[in-house]
Amino acid sequence: MTGNEDETSPVRAGWRLPLVICVLGLVLAFVGIGVLANRYDRFRVETSSMENTLATGKRAITRPVTDGGASVQRGDVVVFDPNESGWPGREPGEQLVKRVVGIGGDSVICCDLDGRLQVNGRTITETYLRTDDPATGGKHQPQRFTVRVPQDRMLLLGDYRGNSRDSRAYLDNEFKGSVPRSAIKAVVVAVVTPGEGVRQVSPSPVFTDAGLAGAAATDYGYRYAFWTIVTGALLVIITLLWLAVVGALAWRRRRRQPVLSP
Repeated sequence: MTGNEDETSPVRAGWRLPLVICVLGLVLAFVGIGVLANRYDRFRVETSSMENTLATGKRAITRPVTDGGASVQRGDVVVFDPNESGWPGREPGEQLVKRVVGIGGDSVICCDLDGRLQVNGRTITETYLRTDDPATGGKHQPQRFTVRVPQDRMLLLGDYRGNSRDSRAYLDNEFKGSVPRSAIKAVVVAVVTPGEGVRQVSPSPVFTDAGLAGAAATDYGYRYAFWTIVTGALLVIITLLWLAVVGALAWRRRRRQPVLSP
């Protein structure tokens, strides 16, 4: 074995670990990107009907519903097709965003003396509401109603009750303004606010806090996917920097070695 082979073999072996780490970082980044691309969507909020939860212009993260709406529960903020709901006057392909306040069989009453909904006799304290009236500038006076939600359907309201055209506008139709579960296309899991980060939206704890059944678990998959991408990118960047430094030092060391005459 020559002197050059003795020197280069350890160097070559030393490159293997950082290269493996770099490949691992790339795999993590692509896995995270794949999860976000295939399991979640994003949309821009165009109206104020869901303030304060979803302000106009904000970006929301949604999870497509693939089970016909069977997993959707009270408190979820959902994207749905009003044309499948019996709501007249809607454009083809139009989709709306509202909150589920009642599911099939629920008795929903608006409202008690403090303006709070009652679902199956339980008072719901909705901390996310915007309560002003855009017409008067004063406090919104809620529309009184009592509804028994038909089976396999849902009652949907906007969080800005004074500025939302929702199930209340269609209480006189045969389905009491409710929409079928099959019309639900996605659940809004979070909203992205520049400077504040990502805030969880669904599920809401206000219905479970009142003793009603709600969603089984909070979906943090998008957060795990995001941090998987960040971790992978950091591994790649750190490895490339390390390789650049080690390579530069090795190059300088070789230049300083004396040339031996044969």
